[in-house]
Amino acid sequence: MKPAASRFGTLAQAVRDRTAMTDAASGRPAAPEGAGVHRPAAALNLAAEGLRERVVRLEAELAKASTANAGLERALAHARDAAGRAGDSADEFLFLDPSVIADPLPRDRLPGAFEGPEFTALLEDIRHNGQNDAITVRRQPEGRYEIAAGRRRLEACRRLGLSVLARIRALDDAAMLRVQFSENERREDISALERARWFAEVRARLEGPGRELAAQFGLDPSTLSLYLRLSRFPAEIIERLEEPRRPAVLRARRVMEAVEASPDALARILEALDAYRRRRNPPSTRMSRSRC
Repeated sequence: MKPAASRFGTLAQAVRDRTAMTDAASGRPAAPEGAGVHRPAAALNLAAEGLRERVVRLEAELAKASTANAGLERALAHARDAAGRAGDSADEFLFLDPSVIADPLPRDRLPGAFEGPEFTALLEDIRHNGQNDAITVRRQPEGRYEIAAGRRRLEACRRLGLSVLARIRALDDAAMLRVQFSENERREDISALERARWFAEVRARLEGPGRELAAQFGLDPSTLSLYLRLSRFPAEIIERLEEPRRPAVLRARRVMEAVEASPDALARILEALDAYRRRRNPPSTRMSRSRC
């Protein structure tokens, strides 16, 4: 069996090649090769600001303020706390404008991951307390970045109109995939369908036997086959689920077996889900809410 670094390197090269082919087919310009030169924050109109630089700037702004400014004080306290936790690694952290961060890696979350009570709680926590955990990115040319880990934090900051605290790491393509895969392994909320879709997207960018892909992630080939099968879980069902990340492997597999066994099974399942939604939210309730 190949060493882990070599296996991930092969995987990463295939992902990169496939992405380049997709960009060419869609008419998008390919990213230039080579590491970009990091420019000062001022040259980027504060699209990027160092952690220490932010502390200094906020201290100066607070000193110039003629009256008390609670918002400025909170921002300074958060920046100081982040710098304290970073310690000697503070130079690796930047506050970035979310618009300069791209996400070219395989999708690892369902659309519903950016909605619902859990995401709302994350939004409110960042709004009131700041972002405690940095996302992980790597530099690209022309002041751009690519995310490896922390997509929900990035999306939360994007929606709040805030810069996002990011740790800048020198990651090659193989390391980017390792960081993404490792983060998903640590996630308590990752669902079977999210994992299945991630494997399916990686598999679509690769050539070669499925057993080689399974070996790269320490999976039994039959387990990978199950995930690839679950990746075809009907999107119409996912859209109707109140908690699309909740179905476990066994339940999702049973749904897939039912859909594949009967031509009208999908229609019956959708009808049942729509009926359940109507019972949960009857027309009279919807009308009364609309008049409020």
